[in-house]
Amino acid sequence: MLSIIIPVFNQKNLVASTLESIAAQTRGDWECLLVDDHSDDGVDLILKEYAEKDSRFRLFRRPDSAPKGASACRNYGLDQARGEYIYFFDSDDLLAPEFVETFVPYLEKNSGLDFVNFRYFRFQKTIDHVIRVSPPKPAEMPFVEAMAGRRMAVGTQYFIWRKSLIDSVAKRWREDILFGEDFEYFFRLVHHARRGLSVNEPIPVYYRRNRIGISYRNRHNIIILKSLYELSKSLTETALAFGDNGAVQNALAKTIRRQMHVSLGFGNLEYLARFLQLAERLDLSPEEKRRFERIRRHPFLGICRYRPPFLFDGIFQKVLALKNRGSR
Repeated sequence: MLSIIIPVFNQKNLVASTLESIAAQTRGDWECLLVDDHSDDGVDLILKEYAEKDSRFRLFRRPDSAPKGASACRNYGLDQARGEYIYFFDSDDLLAPEFVETFVPYLEKNSGLDFVNFRYFRFQKTIDHVIRVSPPKPAEMPFVEAMAGRRMAVGTQYFIWRKSLIDSVAKRWREDILFGEDFEYFFRLVHHARRGLSVNEPIPVYYRRNRIGISYRNRHNIIILKSLYELSKSLTETALAFGDNGAVQNALAKTIRRQMHVSLGFGNLEYLARFLQLAERLDLSPEEKRRFERIRRHPFLGICRYRPPFLFDGIFQKVLALKNRGSR
């Protein structure tokens, strides 16, 4: 059986579509664990309705003793899961009816396979408005290197895991990482896995575009930077602990540089220095070393490049707020 674990917080207008897409699966040996993160918009009534009419939907509420957030909900869901295979999903995305029928057999027919990875369609508003199809994983590239360099789909919804693998790794979802927590956890799981499979044909897994606005990021920049730093630190320590080769470490360096761009966008030199220290621990190629050295020597050039969008958005939000206030 496949256990589908979904954390839910205030998705009243979207969650029914998600649950309908699961209920419509052409293969029925699944359970769906809905873990309510103490929602306050009435979505719990929708979840209860599905749990009452179909026993495969199992409704839980995050324990008060666990911290708020999707990761804590997923960890709690893992404790309740009864399936041999685990799939993490989000409460605003959609599955095509043949999803379970397509992917579970890969794991059923090969006991040496610990996970299967697949591509996705990214949509906005409706699945008729697909704005991106994820690129295929390079066939000859190892999973660890492809993940480190973001050369494959690595988000929450793009893996089915054998539960025995998850149970063999003591540390589960990091509940202190708010951004990229799936990347951090899956990077560790892949290192412990015996073997994985990537299905490169575009498969109907529909991921809803839901960007975090720049104005939100400006208000919570320290929280975001701390989270991204902990993510990068964990990736670095995992790579070093498992003795990843230079190709993996250089691919990982590109991911760290992306986080540094966020630091520059916030104009935060303290976290920029922390990211640079992480990069120094990696076995980098001369070219990568030069890139990091340029950032070290000329951080204000980076700020000039990445900071303006945040500043302009802040001005725009203030003007919009004044306009709305005047129209009342």
